[in-house]
Parts: sequence; C-alpha cells; structure tokens
Amino acid sequence: MHTTVRDSTSQSHPEPLPPVHLPSLAASPLALGTVRVGAYIAVPALLREFGFDPACVVAEFGLNLSIFDEPDNKIAYSTAVKLLTRCAAITRCEHFGLLAGQRVGPTAMGLVGYLVLHSPSVELALQQLVENKKLQGRGGAVRLAIYRDQVALAYTPNVAPEYAEQISYGALAMAFNILRKLCGDAWLPTEVRFALPAPRDIHPFRRFFKAPVHFNAEQSMLVFSRRWLGCPVSGADPILFRLLQKVADNLRRNFQDNVAGDVRNVIMEQLPTGKCSIEIVSERLDMHPRTLNRRLKEQGTSFIRLLTEIRRETATQLLRESGLSVTRIGLMLGYTSASSFTRSFERMTGRSPKAWRTDHNESSQP
Repeated sequence: MHTTVRDSTSQSHPEPLPPVHLPSLAASPLALGTVRVGAYIAVPALLREFGFDPACVVAEFGLNLSIFDEPDNKIAYSTAVKLLTRCAAITRCEHFGLLAGQRVGPTAMGLVGYLVLHSPSVELALQQLVENKKLQGRGGAVRLAIYRDQVALAYTPNVAPEYAEQISYGALAMAFNILRKLCGDAWLPTEVRFALPAPRDIHPFRRFFKAPVHFNAEQSMLVFSRRWLGCPVSGADPILFRLLQKVADNLRRNFQDNVAGDVRNVIMEQLPTGKCSIEIVSERLDMHPRTLNRRLKEQGTSFIRLLTEIRRETATQLLRESGLSVTRIGLMLGYTSASSFTRSFERMTGRSPKAWRTDHNESSQP
C-alpha cells in the first residue's frame, strides 16, 4: 500500500489507509465509567499559566484539587471530558487538550506505562498498550493497525462528537510522547489525522507533531513507518517486564471475570451502529455466543436484559439531560425509527418518551 503524504492546511481528506475497525462513538453524549487522573495531571498547572485558579475550576465539577496529587486516583470519564472542554472555553485556547497531552508521558499511566517502557521491542510495547488499555479505565478505544510499510496507532474517544475535541487532542499528544520515549528523538510520524473539524489555528499541532496534520479524517491516528516496530526499547529490563506482565495478566483476568460489565461496554459502543446482536458482541469479546450466554447466566443476567437496561438508562439520561429530539435519541440507541423507539420505551417505562421527558425535566426543550 502506498500513501501520499501532503502537508496541507486544507480540510480535504488525505489518501485513506485501510479501515482500522474502531468502535463507534458511544450512544450517550458523555459515556459512563472512570479513568485514572494521570492522563490529566497537567491540567492544574496549565490553568495557572493561563491565569486561572485551578481549585475554582475543578470545583465546578465537584472535584478537590488534591485529587491531582496522585496519578492513580480515579475520576468519572464524563467529568474529565467536561473539565477539558471547560478549560478550553475559559482559556479561549482551542488546543488546550493538546497542551495537556504534551506534558504527559508513559509513566503517568502507572503499571501500563512501565510495562510499555520495559517491553523488549516497540511492537510488543504497543501491543501491551492496546491489550491493557482497559486497566486505565473506559476512556476510549486504542487500536494498532499494521500495513505493508506503515503503522496506524488510532484512538476513538468514548464520547459524542461535540465532546471529542480536547480528549482526542490530548490522547494523540500522549501517544506521540510514548512513541518518542520508546523509539528516541529520531522517531516522527509521517502524518497525523484527526476525525475532527480543523481549528482556526493548526500551527500548534504542526509544531508539536513535527509532521503534516490533517483534519476531517475518518479516524484520529498517528501514522508512522513500520520499520520502527522492530526497534528494541532502550533501557528495557526483561526481568521487570515479566513481573509487570504477570501483574497485568492477573488484573485483566479480574476484568474478564466481569463478563456482564464487558458486555455492557460493547453494547454501548455498538448501539449507534444499529448492529448490536449477541453474535457481534460475542465476536468482539472473542467467545462463542453460547459461551457468552452461559457466563451471563452464571452472573444472573442475559444479553437481552443488559441491552434493555442500557437502552432504558441511556434513553432516560438523554431525555432528562439533553435537548435531543426523540427521533435522534432513538437512532442513537440503534432503533430504526422514532415509532419503534417510542413503542420500546413505553414497554420499558409505561410512558412515551415525550411524556417521560415532561414529567422528569420540565425545563427541557422539545
């Protein structure tokens, strides 16, 4: 495969790489779950540099500034997304998330970061990053796609488009820092893509990434030469790597024991695509549908019950907290029409979506 790289400020699409098959954005404008605060550790200092009191800003979201003292602390993913968006707004800095990500390296990821740094090769390091992403929280999906002569490290945030900007900027900046740490200062991407509209000033992005930056792409990703994958990681300790790998394996097994939780997350990712069958969810979790049914039964639930619960939870959240139309909410939940969503919602709650919204949020706009 050959990709023509152009250093352009236009919003036209560069020649596409083959699809990376990332999950779609979640049905909810702000996804559920928690994330480690390490990825956002630079936010207080940045706010001070812009002349704002970080304690006052984070207090708007019910946070105490001391939570940023320890990278292992957890915050709600929705809170992290709203905080970055708020920071960009009050500082009038369109690339606030990029600045925050620039100051974060692999060690801010705790166990996963050290596992990456002590991997034998760059390829194994990135595989560890992808495999252990869930240990960092449910903040988004990371995928590694290898082609004939290029590699794409892609990221999809688990939020609706209006909240994706700052979190995506920060994630790719952090990924850039990780790869520079693994490969050395000689490493640079051949191009950077954002599945976002171009900001008014793209120069901060080009200065940081030192590569062509494209917006309005299909997926957000760093693209670089495949030759870097075989490079050894400088300073890696093979004994420490094996020890960290055992710890990560045990933690992942604990995650795998919660099959219902994994199914819920895949359902949330798949709902907006309209393709959320048990066969698709089973494939995503790498198990046979019968095995999935059996394990869910052992945990006292079923696929249909989880699907119904998530649709009810997300529908009521959107009806209460957003001004989205009933038709739009139905489509986001995988229904083919407003009427099919209305019938389903009435079975779940005994009320129509419009009546439920009126009862629970008198201030909502139709």
